[in-house]
Amino acid sequence: MRSFLKVALVIGVLSLFGASAFAQVDVQNNELGFSGNLSKSLVDGSKAQLTAMVHYGRMVSEWLEGLQLGGDAIIGGPLDMSAGSFMYLMPTARYFFSPKDPRMTPYVGLALGFFFFNGELQSSVTIDPHGGLKYFLNENTALFAQLDYLAQSDFFDKGTLQFSVGLSVFF
Repeated sequence: MRSFLKVALVIGVLSLFGASAFAQVDVQNNELGFSGNLSKSLVDGSKAQLTAMVHYGRMVSEWLEGLQLGGDAIIGGPLDMSAGSFMYLMPTARYFFSPKDPRMTPYVGLALGFFFFNGELQSSVTIDPHGGLKYFLNENTALFAQLDYLAQSDFFDKGTLQFSVGLSVFF
């Protein structure tokens, strides 16, 4: 009985990766993504930060093939919870490139929104140019890696570079 369960598990995992050959971003119109990162500045000695991101997007291919419009919410704060928390709320536009391998889909995006610290608006505008790569496990699920440059209008030249990994579900 145990060997049967092992074989069934292996077949299930392989079928996930086998189905990925047919996966494409535009198979489903909606995306819900979750990611996180842990960061520490090596320059100013600040405390380690834990950040989580939620993304919702909808493909609007009737305007431009590969275009997705949506929004991001990014929350975080010091890992030891010693200081205040922060949050970004931003409408987002992304463009997904047509890949040669449909399992690997690169994208670029731009988000503009607001930055809050301890629940209070701290800056009128936040900009987030970003890019990433999605790897589809099947046609509805993708792992991704994303690089963001988050900067407030007060100091666009002193933004934060963040590398995140996460999981997206397309429906």
